Amino acid sequence: MSPAANWPVVAELRPQLRQHVRTYPQRFRGERWYVLHDQSNGRNLRFSATAYDFIGRLDGDLSVQQIWDQMAKAEDVEAPAQDEVLLILTQLFALDAMRSGLPVDAMEFFK
Repeated sequence: MSPAANWPVVAELRPQLRQHVRTYPQRFRGERWYVLHDQSNGRNLRFSATAYDFIGRLDGDLSVQQIWDQMAKAEDVEAPAQDEVLLILTQLFALDAMRSGLPVDAMEFFK
């Protein structure tokens, strides 16, 4: 199934990171990355600056679609492609970094 076919499953979600998740900048091979660290289980994920811009907007108030639209319209921010957003959200779900309360169809998608 193409990423575009899965977009409706996540577009209206209003994800929020858990309180115990922190991000830290990191330089790796001359590039700036961001490490997301889950303080409750010690697990880490590394994200690009574009992904970090997206993740930083996951406040529980805005939908994934609204965040993506904001980033696509902004001149100073590069918006991730929709398939990248799906990958980011899947990684956050696998890390258990998102606040629970996802609809059943979204839970099944991320699994």
